[in-house]
Parts: sequence; C-alpha cells; structure tokens
Amino acid sequence: MTVFPVACGNGSQAPSANGTAGVRPSPAPVEPTSPPALDEPVRRADVRPSPALPGGDLRVLFDLAAHANDAHLRSSGLLVDFGTPSRFKYTLGDWKTGWRGNQVMDGVTVSCIEDSAARVFVALEPDEAGPGRIVLRARSLSGQRSTGRVYLNGASAGTMTMGSAGFDHGTVEVPSLRAGVNEILLRFDDTGKGPDGKPARLAVDYLRVIPDGVDEGGAAAVFAPVEDGRIVLRAGESLTWNLPVVEPGLLRGTLTSAGKGRLEVRIATDGAQLSAGTFEADATGRPLLVPLSKYAGDAISLTLAVREGEVAIENASIAAEPSPPAAAPGRFTAKNVVLVLIDTLRADHLSAFNAATRVRTPFLDEFAKECMVFERAMPQENWTKPSIASLLTGLYAASHQTKGESNRLPASATMVSEHLRSLGFETAGFVANGYISDKFGFERGWDTWTNYVREGKKNRAQFVAQDVISWLNRRREGKPFFLYVHTIDPHVPYQPPTSYRAMYDDEPYDGIVEGGKTAQLLEQVKTGAVRLSERDRFRLEALYDGEISYHDDHLALIAGELRKLGLLEDTLIIITSDHGEEFFDHGDVGHGHTLYEELLHVPLLVRLPGAAPQGQPVRDGREAELVDVLPTICDSLQVACPPAVQGRSLGARLTGQGEVVWPAAARSEFMDGQLALRTTRYKLIYRGLRTTLFDLRDDPQETADLSDARPVALSALRDMLGAHMGRFAAAGASKGAQPAPLVHRREEATIDPETRKQLEELGYMGEKK
Repeated sequence: MTVFPVACGNGSQAPSANGTAGVRPSPAPVEPTSPPALDEPVRRADVRPSPALPGGDLRVLFDLAAHANDAHLRSSGLLVDFGTPSRFKYTLGDWKTGWRGNQVMDGVTVSCIEDSAARVFVALEPDEAGPGRIVLRARSLSGQRSTGRVYLNGASAGTMTMGSAGFDHGTVEVPSLRAGVNEILLRFDDTGKGPDGKPARLAVDYLRVIPDGVDEGGAAAVFAPVEDGRIVLRAGESLTWNLPVVEPGLLRGTLTSAGKGRLEVRIATDGAQLSAGTFEADATGRPLLVPLSKYAGDAISLTLAVREGEVAIENASIAAEPSPPAAAPGRFTAKNVVLVLIDTLRADHLSAFNAATRVRTPFLDEFAKECMVFERAMPQENWTKPSIASLLTGLYAASHQTKGESNRLPASATMVSEHLRSLGFETAGFVANGYISDKFGFERGWDTWTNYVREGKKNRAQFVAQDVISWLNRRREGKPFFLYVHTIDPHVPYQPPTSYRAMYDDEPYDGIVEGGKTAQLLEQVKTGAVRLSERDRFRLEALYDGEISYHDDHLALIAGELRKLGLLEDTLIIITSDHGEEFFDHGDVGHGHTLYEELLHVPLLVRLPGAAPQGQPVRDGREAELVDVLPTICDSLQVACPPAVQGRSLGARLTGQGEVVWPAAARSEFMDGQLALRTTRYKLIYRGLRTTLFDLRDDPQETADLSDARPVALSALRDMLGAHMGRFAAAGASKGAQPAPLVHRREEATIDPETRKQLEELGYMGEKK
C-alpha cells in the first residue's frame, strides 16, 4: 500500500501523512454495545448510540484513515491529486507512464510530464459511464503557452492550452467514459525544465474526471479527507478503496455529525453492485458496523459517501476476530544462521509444497516436519542475480537496481554478510553460480568465500557439501556465524548421475536431449531453432527432477553435520530458491522471461533453533517474499537491520503472533519491462503497460486473462502495485546529484571473455536468462 510498514522486526503500520479538512470537535466516549457476529447481517435496529470503538477487541486489519492515500476521492467527479502519493494508483507508481513527481512549484506540489506524453489510468463506476469532461489544472514549463492534445482510450478527445505564468485550467468534453479502466493520454510537445532542473513539458496540479449530470459548482479543487485521525467528508464527497478481502472481517467505526449527517456504504464485487445501507450520524456518536465475511476471498470496492451534512468517522477500520496461532516448533531466538539457496528450484517439485509431485526428496520431506513451510513465497526477480541481490540485501529490485546482465550490486546496498560481520559474526559463503561473484559485487563481508565457477572448481552439490562440512569443523568455535550455501544443481546443464535420472526416466532414449548440452538446447528451443517432441520433453524434465533428488542427498549431509556438531539447538536454518524453471507451462523453457508461477513460486522453509519433528509441517498460506529473509534473520539474532531494508520479518508468523499487514501481497519484476503482484487469490502481471489478471484459486495454471471480466479485482491489484512502485518513484525524484537512499545508483561491471564463457556454460548471456 502507499503507507509502508516498518521493515525490520515484526513491523507495524504507520499512518500516512494527510492534510486537514478543518477542525471539528471529537465525540465524547459513550457506553459500549455488543457488535453483531461477523457472519450476521447488520439491521437498521442495530444502529444506536455506540462505543468510541465498536466491534470490541477485534484486531485491526486495515485502518481506513491511515490508508486514505489508497482511496479514490470523489467530489464532483473523480479527483486525481498529483501533489500527493494518492496519484500512484493512477500512474502505476510513475512506472513507464511518463511522470516525475514530488516537485514543488509556487508553493504547489506537482508532478511533471517528463516526455511528450504521459498516461493516467482511472477506474470509473458503472453510473459514471457515458459523456463527461476531463479537467486539468497545470502550467506550461516551456516559458510560453503550450497546447497539447488529450486522448481517451486511444481516441483523440480535444486540445488544452496552458500558460507559463501561472496555473491554468483546461477542459475537454469526452463522449464516452466507460465503466472500468480508462486510459487518459496527455501529449505536450513544448519542452522546458521542471522545478528540479530536469527536462519536462508540463507541471500538473490535479486532474478531474466529471461525468455528465454531476454538478461541479462548489466542489473544492482538492480536499484532504483525514483530520486528527478521523475521516471527515461533506455532502457529495466519497472515498473508495479497492481491496482483496483475505479473511472474514467487519467494517466498523463511530459516526458523528455536528448537525444531521447521513453516510452511505456501498460494496461492489465483480458481478454485483450492493449497498450495505445508509447510516445516520449525530453528535452522540453512532456505530458503523458492516460484516464483510461473505466477501472473504473476493475483491471488493468499498465506498463511503456522505449524502447529507458533514460526517466524521472515527476509528474507521476493517477488523477481525483473532485467528488461532500456528507457531513453528522451536525457539525463535538464534545464535547462528544457515541460509541455503537452491538455484532454480520450483516449489511444486517438492512434496512439501505439492503432494502429487513425483520427485523424491526424503531429506527435505523430513526436514519440513521441523519447519514452518511458507507455501506462497515469491522471489523479487525471475533470474538469479537480481533475485539474490534482493535476498541478501532485503531490497526490492527497483531499489538495488541490479537488474541487467552487466549490472553489479551497488556498494551503497548493504549485504547481510557485511552487516553481520560488522557485528562480530564469522561469515562464510559457498556459491556455485558465476553471477554471484566478485565480478558483480557479491564478494563483500565474507571471512571465507568460494565461488566455484569463478575459481574453476567443480560446483556440484557433492563438492559444495564437502567444503561446507569442512568449514563447519574448522570455524572458530563459540563464535556466532552466518553461513550462506548457494547450490546450483537444478540449473542447466541438467546432468544428474544416471541412477538419479533413472528414477524418473529409465526407458531407452536416443533423442537430442543430452545432459551436458541442455544449456545450449534450451537457448535453441527459446529461439525456435529446435522443437522438442513429447519424448524429448519427458527426458528433459526427468533430468531436472534427477538433479533435485541428487541434491537432496547431499543437502542431507550438511544437515547431518550440523546435528552431529550440536548446532541445531541454536541455529536458524532457512532453505529457499531464487526462482523456478519452466517446462512448457506457457510454451517456453528455462527462466528469466516471464512472471508466471512456474518461475515465481519458490520454496521457503524456516527451521527454528531446537525444533523437534512434528507429524506434519506447520504451514503458513499467506504471501511471503525473499526480501523478508534478511529482516527475519536479524529479528531472530536480535540485532538491528541495515538501514532502509524493505522486507518484513516473518518473526510474528513464526511465533504464532499473526500478521499485521493487510491485505498482504507479494511483488516481483523482470528487468525494467515486467511487474507482478500476487495476493491470496489473484495475480496481476504487467508486460509493459499491458495487463493480465489471473484467478489463482480457479486457474492455478494462469491460462485465462480476467482483466476485462473482473474490473474490481483488477482495480484492487492495480492500486496496490501502483502504490508499491510509487515508493521508488517518490524516492528517485529527490533533488541533487545523489539519488535518495531508497533507490541506489546503477553500477556496471565489465564482462571479460573469461567471465562471459563461464556464464555461457550456465546458459546465461543468451537471448534470455
């Protein structure tokens, strides 16, 4: 969401910075009344003098006032205020839409059109469809009057002219606003400089979309809906949140009005426009209580609209009954950490995540019974280098900027190895992937470091395990340690020993799939130079599965050594992967090309110190991200995180205290061209500015694009993704030569012939990763 919780530790939600809407007296507390059960309908008879906080001791999932920037404001039409973070819902966080925000001009906070065109995406309700007008308040930056053209959904809608001496209003009449998402494109050709001194065309204060029949007279140019923690709305004003409802809950609050006020609550879902009712407000304080249980698992559009008077809503929130705790076995506090990264391991090839898999991993099956299994973990990129950069820094790819083949991890981004070494931990890294090397900025903060590819060593699990076991026995006894083990066996080339391949394909085969040549073969398949038969495909995946089983046996040796040395009693162990691997799930192979689940659903198993085996793994079915690993490590070690870490500790979930972020989501990227956001049910993918929306509950294979069929779900995920990307747009807009700490400056590595050859042998440096 727009307001980002504390990154390190268990986290908490911080209120957003909103303006004032005039000072109004706070209501006096009144005696509490019992709320209805979460699954009961609210009747008009239930509206009576209320407590200051109706709903009893329910836990707050979503504070509406704290998330006012996530709401769509309407006052004589839809208002897009380019001076606040609320704009990110409409500009996809300024990602590829032509905006640069966080500028101040003549005391007005504005966003600037960077190039000749900028896009705004607005979602309208069914009753707003039809003729209307678009109003823009802006100022030319060219030093002269500037005329630009406005397009609506690809069709020319008219022109606007803006002066340069001050802010002007421009209006175009449009014949066909449509229900759902509308694209507004503003094209201005005259160039000048923005307040930050960088090239820009236009400084925009706000944009308003006004359907015909809506009276514009008397509407405030902009309005701030929160004052002293309360939502305050006047007649004709409304707020709409688009949200995925992840669990049963209750909309609650206390309504007050100096005179007579009337609030309407509307709830829309895909396929239904519902009204939860009209609620009276007066000086005594009346309850707002609307059960949301029937919407659990769905996406809703929740609107609070004042129809009469002026209404203040205190303690406005979505709340729920406490959920039963599910804690991982063991103790959360650790002395040491072992982080194992199994390169290219998709979650659904492990029985801990997919009971129907054929792949045999006896060690991981038993190990999972000592763990909390995070069933919905997502890496922050779909190929190794940026994904590992996020894992080891706790930063999203949009922040660390280590996205391309030649990018190196910026020195300004602190790795967990650097951080823990500075705190007195002994650190060791054993890495079998050539990208995670000195060449690309990863050999930092290690007392012991081996990159098998760069050093020309054998990088199979057998040899990595031998080196790790040797280090465990020669490390400085008694000193806390951080051990990072990065194996690569499931990555091309797929070359399992014959006995492991035979576990999945023991039939005669004389086709083109040869283990040692699978890296080159996958590149040929991707380019269309080679087509594989069904028999070839079966052999290819058998090789991959054989690598997983081979790796499992050698991972068991490392775990056995930890047990033998008595280290399991005070060591946190985390096992995960950087990305998955495609086997024609969507018509392709390998990784580093799409953001579908075969690449983004990775295993995440966390074993706490002293854990004893359970009959079954303890499971957590909510979203988790690899950026959460570093803050979880620091939380368990009871040390502070490095500055500006963006992940969240999983400690509250591991200890059964529950989660405080709602609605939870996981995010990922691919270089600078694709974005993804996943919630419990839905997943949104951007490829450029084209969207695809999937219902993972009903369509786990991601085959049916629901962008047109589910406008409410689409709007909910668009809003969340825009707020997330806007976090980095706002940081990057700061003045001066140095970028803000949230976004690091890209660094480039020189890829010499030797490095290129090493990476090519792993299937890198081709058309795709």
